[in-house]
Amino acid sequence: PDDIVALALPRSADLVTALLAVLDAGAAFLPLDTAHPPQRLRALVEDARPALVVTAGAVDGLPWQTLLGEAEGLSGAPLTAAELAAPRHPEHLAYVIHTSGSAGRPKGVLGRAGGLAALLHHQRATVVAEAERAAGRRLRVAHTYSFAFDSAFDHLVWLLCGHRLHVYDAETVRDADALLAAYARDGIDVVDTTPTMATALVDGGLLDLRPTLLVLGGEATPPALWRRVAASGVTARNMYGPTEATVDSTTAPVTGDEPTIGAPLAGTRAYVLDHALQPVPRGAVGELYLAGPHLARGYLGAPGTTAERFLADPYGPPGQRMYRTGDLARWVEGRGLDYLGRADGQVKVRGHRIELGEVEAALAAVPGVTAAAAAVRAGRLVGYVVSATVTAQTARADLAERLPEHLVPAAVVVLDKLPLTPNGKLDRAALPAPTAAGGGREPRTERERLLCAALAEVFEVERVGVDDDFFTLGGDSITAITVSSKLRAKGLELKPRDLLARRTFASLAASARQVAEPDGPVDEPTGPVTAPPIVRALLDAHPDVDAVAGYAQWTALRIDSLAYDDLVTGVQTLLDRHDALRLRVDDDGLEILPRGSVPAAVGEVHGEDAEAVAERLARELDPRRGDLLRAELIRTGDGEPDQLVLVVHHLAMDGVSWRVLVPDLHAACTGGAPQPAGTSWRRHTALLAEQGATGARRGELGHWRAVLGSATRIGARPLDQRRDTVATARRTVTVASPAVTEALLTTLPAAYRAGVDEVLLAALALTLRRWGGADRDAVTVTLEGHGREHLDLSGTVGWFTHEYPVRVPAAGDAGTVLRAAKEARRNVPGQGLGYGVLRHLDPAGAELAAVPPPDVLLNYLGRFAPLTGTGWRLPDQDAFSVVEPDAKALEQILALNCFVHEGDQPRLAVEWTAATEVVTPDALAALQTAWDDSLHQLAEHARHATGGLTPSDLPLVALDQAAIDALERSGPVQDVWPATPLQVGLSFHTMVRDDQDADVYVVQAVTTLEGELDPDRLAEAARELLRRTPSLRVHLATAGDEVVQVVPAEPTLDWRRDDDFETAVRSELARPFDPAGPPLIRFLLSRVGPATHKLVITNHHALLDGWSMPLVGRTLLGIYTELGGGPAVPAAADVAEYYRWLAGRDREASRAAWRAALDGVDG
Repeated sequence: PDDIVALALPRSADLVTALLAVLDAGAAFLPLDTAHPPQRLRALVEDARPALVVTAGAVDGLPWQTLLGEAEGLSGAPLTAAELAAPRHPEHLAYVIHTSGSAGRPKGVLGRAGGLAALLHHQRATVVAEAERAAGRRLRVAHTYSFAFDSAFDHLVWLLCGHRLHVYDAETVRDADALLAAYARDGIDVVDTTPTMATALVDGGLLDLRPTLLVLGGEATPPALWRRVAASGVTARNMYGPTEATVDSTTAPVTGDEPTIGAPLAGTRAYVLDHALQPVPRGAVGELYLAGPHLARGYLGAPGTTAERFLADPYGPPGQRMYRTGDLARWVEGRGLDYLGRADGQVKVRGHRIELGEVEAALAAVPGVTAAAAAVRAGRLVGYVVSATVTAQTARADLAERLPEHLVPAAVVVLDKLPLTPNGKLDRAALPAPTAAGGGREPRTERERLLCAALAEVFEVERVGVDDDFFTLGGDSITAITVSSKLRAKGLELKPRDLLARRTFASLAASARQVAEPDGPVDEPTGPVTAPPIVRALLDAHPDVDAVAGYAQWTALRIDSLAYDDLVTGVQTLLDRHDALRLRVDDDGLEILPRGSVPAAVGEVHGEDAEAVAERLARELDPRRGDLLRAELIRTGDGEPDQLVLVVHHLAMDGVSWRVLVPDLHAACTGGAPQPAGTSWRRHTALLAEQGATGARRGELGHWRAVLGSATRIGARPLDQRRDTVATARRTVTVASPAVTEALLTTLPAAYRAGVDEVLLAALALTLRRWGGADRDAVTVTLEGHGREHLDLSGTVGWFTHEYPVRVPAAGDAGTVLRAAKEARRNVPGQGLGYGVLRHLDPAGAELAAVPPPDVLLNYLGRFAPLTGTGWRLPDQDAFSVVEPDAKALEQILALNCFVHEGDQPRLAVEWTAATEVVTPDALAALQTAWDDSLHQLAEHARHATGGLTPSDLPLVALDQAAIDALERSGPVQDVWPATPLQVGLSFHTMVRDDQDADVYVVQAVTTLEGELDPDRLAEAARELLRRTPSLRVHLATAGDEVVQVVPAEPTLDWRRDDDFETAVRSELARPFDPAGPPLIRFLLSRVGPATHKLVITNHHALLDGWSMPLVGRTLLGIYTELGGGPAVPAAADVAEYYRWLAGRDREASRAAWRAALDGVDG
């Protein structure tokens, strides 16, 4: 008895068997969730010191010898009485479950055998019996809780009562859609889940499945969910109970309008007491205490905490204990107990003591709110609500009418869902700050305001700060185009490449320019056109353009209100505005027709299917007449929004163009102002034609020749465009889970400063390596890019896509391949535009045209910003779709087109198009399996990855990956800059000085501060100063033969308080700096009088010059004032801009200028 056996097994029937076997053997089980980080697992094992750890293989983080992978060699016969150490006693230990601890370490709760027996007895006699009577048969029960969560035992009760238990895998239990599909497939009768997960399940249609019983528990049930379940007629129960009381202590049927935790279970005593342990009157609020046979022993190895929480029960039999839950409750006549939040959820904001539970209850009561939470962020009270209709402003206004000012959150964040822990409870630590990484700094200049507003709109966040980071917000190259387009519409010019290069918005705003008013037309968007490479490839494969006359993209917008005449006006405006929409293709070549020469083709129908309409309109297109755009309104007539079907021939449209065309059409239909016109498509084609004619790209030939020579081949034969057509192709779609999607689209790009397209390229490299064998150390595939990098094309409609091959080293783990993919794509000459120019427009590139491209193509279509506030909405899943004629030739043996199904939980989807006569169905299935495995490999890597920089992140210095890795060993690095000549000299003198204790380059400034001072706030201001000013965080390092400045990602504050001013200031001056170790600046605060302080700032001369030191002091005091509620300090210029400017200078020209200026000067 009391031996502990740790179970580190994946979710499966084997885990249930092992758990019951441990109990049968008379021992206690310690469930370990193998998805937890290794550090967490180590802490739990070291805390419990189990006699045995049972695993299904090596588990990272477990420092113990584990039991036999050869379990099949053991006997499965029942244990004999002789083999059992002793009879099971109610006081014997049954399990150890860890809960979070206030001190930062998990607390192990020691569950008793008697507690489990009491739980089984009560549940069998009440909840189980009730469901059995309702169903009249054996029940199917879903097990979805983590086994490291005590609520998992509730599910086991059903198994012990003879019912069938369905144990779903770890990925399924975190995915509401997957769970609903599983429930429907398996005919699940009993669903036991947390309210947070239940909200998602109910939204997805759980109540429509009519389960026999729905059990809610683990956290408070929001009123909105309670009312939905109560009104549905589905039998449901709300269960309440802490881990320390063996899972469940009270229960209530889900009926009526208001949540309650109901009455105690049989044998359980519940008291609502005041601070003196006296019962409070009915209706009054007090702290809930529990007593009875289900209480745990206490906490593992924590007698002090046990004595604090498990008290003598003054109202029960002698020798009995009661457990102090820390929960607030009250007795309500006819309802039992109402749960009112945590007693220890008290916080202090601006001098007011606040119970977060009170704020959360008020937020949950706002009409339209389905779930709510509250937290304190950076000294501000922040509310979080889940709602489809409530805005942050309306939520605050509602609370302002009902709560005193100090209880109204300073900010409210509207979320799609509340974050969950692996146990399905609210994950408070994962609640996002109301702003991203901006430190609360509001934009100050008009340019900053315009930029941050455009970013907030695109990223669908309430606010973006000037210090936020583009990639951390989820930006990619296509998002950059959207932001650039929105800024241009507001008169501000910022190239997409600037967003990708500079990232922080303060420096971006400073570099943005006002859009210049042109003296005349930007270019001449009419007349003959030289086909760009992407069009040339299509026409070369189809000399008769009629074969691809119906090759089109289409979308079906949901429209609240739109008149037919307004649509005609809007479509005509589009045709006259965007030259590519007037493209005519015939046997004589390509031509942009004049404005006004192509009439709007608009129709109106009633009740037809959008896809059928789109296919019909595509068949009506005629490139020979310049008829490339058609629109049709589908009137529903049933109170539902109408649909607007737009069909555009692919010759005039690509994925990015939809982000331009739809807002332009809305503006034209509603009388709004369209964004300023950018460069025309015809100008783009002329530039590429000029590059082909002049041989401007021939310097890239060697690169493309080498890459094509290593092209990856997966087919049984080369592609034959006469045989391999759309008619013979196989199309399938695979969809990743929300968790995997989050890792690929957000976590990994932020950690590695990579684009989503680079993460997907890494996934494809891992896939082809997996499928092709371990000897495939590199793969070469075709990438599709948006082709808009070289001109201002953010507001232009047209087919700008370009394709180019890229070779990716595929050896190593997921992180290594991701770095390699990122560098491979970024090292492509000229973003790959030159490949198409050479292959199709320059005779010198004929050798490239003779080599088939790689067999596999990857294309990421990006994400689409919603049409917020327009009354127009994009389709729920695919923002646009493609219609391809059967006769159209395939361009690759296998094409992967990646896009995102937005919905409540974004999911990465891939459309696979395979030439079935070249790739067998088995080979395609194997590739899709390898792709899925690779996505999961990357997602798993994302859980533990620290990420890091690669050479392309550091364009100002010439460092290889090994040198970067060496710099990052001491901690995450934000940037690396070249050292100035003075810094190099100071570093050298510091290293070679004779007296290591004397540092002549230590500089000190002393400031006297008069008046009341908050030292803690001043220290926080110093930390914030370092965070906002990368140049104050740098230290010097040697990389190869070069001295560089390293900017750590996080500030290191050296802050000291010492009121012995004279001694302390001399000590600071005498203490040398290590230029290679941050920080190179220190702060000392001394109180020298009742209201007088001395602030001493000491730094190494390599960090600051004489002009900068006063700026540091002024900025520090400005931030101090800001943190106290004063005006925000304006964002300073990014010093990295200076180094970029310096790197762009013509050094030879500078030398010549100085030689001329100093000519004749002696000495």
